[in-house]
Amino acid sequence: MKNIRILLCDDHALFRSGIASLLKNEQGYFVVGEAEDGKEMVEKFDLLKPDVVIADISMPGASGIDAAKEINRKYSDIKILFLTMLQDEEYIFLSIKAGGLGLINKNIVKGELLYAIKEVSEGRKYFGPNYNAEKINTIVNKYSHPQKSASHSVYDELTHMEKRILEYIAEDMSSAEIADKMCLGKRTIDSYRARLIDKFNLKSLHGLIKFALLYVESKKIE
Repeated sequence: MKNIRILLCDDHALFRSGIASLLKNEQGYFVVGEAEDGKEMVEKFDLLKPDVVIADISMPGASGIDAAKEINRKYSDIKILFLTMLQDEEYIFLSIKAGGLGLINKNIVKGELLYAIKEVSEGRKYFGPNYNAEKINTIVNKYSHPQKSASHSVYDELTHMEKRILEYIAEDMSSAEIADKMCLGKRTIDSYRARLIDKFNLKSLHGLIKFALLYVESKKIE
């Protein structure tokens, strides 16, 4: 097995440390750099030219998705394995649109992590044992045509203010950061977040972040 040089990108230092520790004693796997946000991910990729990037799908500032797109504009053979806390169809679609070859849950066991890295390093897609090529193609076709998707029509229900807030949420900004950007109070932003979760039956903050990312992506598709 050839050596795989890895750039590890996540905004939580403890998580990066945990992954690095898992890979430390594995023959052929080398973490050559770390990044804590999308901007640093792009900078470190330019500097280190790793074989594989392991990146959180959502990070402060430029998300992992946005960073991947920027890198892909410069390098056609980039191999990215995305990480998420909740793996589902929407995130798989976002990963593929950004040029990613894989998406895995952050709770993945060590053996599957090593397998996923190896698959991606060799240019093969890996989205877990439940997603074969046929299922992946179905997901891409489904979300590539938002006008035919039930999720697309809900965007018409967004107010101008909600759209702006969603764009900031997609950048993983906190309520305090959004409030500062929009010259509003933190409580006002918290209220908008809660209203969006209720309005679109998102159930959780994680669901709101996913909804925000999909909204931003839908604007690029239109």
